[in-house]
Amino acid sequence: MRTKNIGLANVINSVAFQLNKSKFESTPIELPEAKHYFLCLIDGLSDNLFFENKSDLSFLKTFNDHKTIASGFPSTTATCLTSLATGLDPIEHGIVGSAFYNNHKYFSPLRWSYLCAQDSSIQLLESDIRIPKGIWSDMHNDGIKINAFLPFEIADSEFTKQVFSDAEIYSYENDTLLVNQLSQSRGTAERSFSYIYFGNLDYVGHLYGAGSKEWKDELILLESIVEKIRKVIPNDAVLIVTADHGMINIDRNNMIDFNKITELKKETHLLCGDIRARHIYLKPEYAKDINLIKWHSYLGENFNIYSKQNAIDNQMFGTQKNSSFNHRLGDLIVVSKNQYGLVDSNSLYDQYQTSWIGHHGAISDDEQRIPLLIWG
Repeated sequence: MRTKNIGLANVINSVAFQLNKSKFESTPIELPEAKHYFLCLIDGLSDNLFFENKSDLSFLKTFNDHKTIASGFPSTTATCLTSLATGLDPIEHGIVGSAFYNNHKYFSPLRWSYLCAQDSSIQLLESDIRIPKGIWSDMHNDGIKINAFLPFEIADSEFTKQVFSDAEIYSYENDTLLVNQLSQSRGTAERSFSYIYFGNLDYVGHLYGAGSKEWKDELILLESIVEKIRKVIPNDAVLIVTADHGMINIDRNNMIDFNKITELKKETHLLCGDIRARHIYLKPEYAKDINLIKWHSYLGENFNIYSKQNAIDNQMFGTQKNSSFNHRLGDLIVVSKNQYGLVDSNSLYDQYQTSWIGHHGAISDDEQRIPLLIWG
């Protein structure tokens, strides 16, 4: 049985198993047998908020089966979507956060570029990062048709090209075009898997807060689109609705400014990742003998702090250790407790995060518990 920390890795491995049980391994997640699977991923939908708003929904509560799965750590989009495409945990595919340090540079997976801060601007630098082939590649080689339906803004991105390289990409500008494409996508394929991505709920949650009026309105809109999808896909297909992570709201008073903690700042070369799931890369002279007591004395009340080796030993980034990606992990991994975030007011990379209300990346129930709704 193949078991992963990232819930989406378990889901896609289960889809593969159902499509060819003689070739692929079973997983802890049971799905109905079918020849065609359609997976709608609503970015930022937590299981907790789904149930809180269930009474306002009509179609999404008609599922045949509901399971709760774990986003995994870090609970962030780039990591989780790479796990969906590969069936691997972060330590296996190497996308260990929303940003990380590699080849002495700051790497942003969603941009698929190294970023270089110069003169108050950010330059994009070409990336040499590649991800290992995984379950989508295996499915493709087994004759399973893989489709990915993505908003036009990201359908041609470098992240899409790298991570979803084994899929046929369909770009959509509105729900009418999406539904029309889905109704025609199966063609003559004997077996297929179709992935449909919705990113606006996450965007609205960042700006206005998870559970806000704006967030609820967006969820109801997305529900109407998923209902249309259900009506046009084959009757014998399995429809899955899930998420990559949930979200938690943070008061600005709970955003701790790392730039003002001079004793820790002087030891640090770079902070990467979401403000609730930090990779901290230390200067060489401090990385050799880390004073964890000092770090706990400054941050321990609101954050859990792990050394790189401790994070590896505890399998925070996955169950299968892959030492080739260990260097991407921070010397320290700092994970928020409760409703706190660690920001650096002196960092160009953090400026956009400090304006948000909704955040994710850490291990609270609101971030980790995501729904798996199944029709079939």
